Amino acid sequence: RACGWRRSRSVGRETTMAEGPSTSSNALLCAAPIIADECMAVNRAFVECKQGDPNPNKCLGEGEKVTACVLKTLRTAEEKCGPSFTGFQKCLHNRSRQFADCVEQQAAFEKCMGYKR
Repeated sequence: RACGWRRSRSVGRETTMAEGPSTSSNALLCAAPIIADECMAVNRAFVECKQGDPNPNKCLGEGEKVTACVLKTLRTAEEKCGPSFTGFQKCLHNRSRQFADCVEQQAAFEKCMGYKR
């Protein structure tokens, strides 16, 4: 689906971005390099916590921080760069996730987000 609208699994109704950004696999793939940069510190803290304690409950707070960071980054992508973010997602969808076929769309999205490789 394009950014902004998606079908809720629980009740089958349309939801808006106000309820949260799209977390589709294409949205996550498109934003992955930006998420990696934006969320590096909280992700590192989560991994270090998991390595330091086998108790799954121990790292729930760190895990929530990672989730919040990812959602914030996706929300920013949708709000700030909606058309280029959507274009990149559609390209990946239509071209079987072949990044080499979507270089123009990727460049437009990353430029809009201010991301530099």
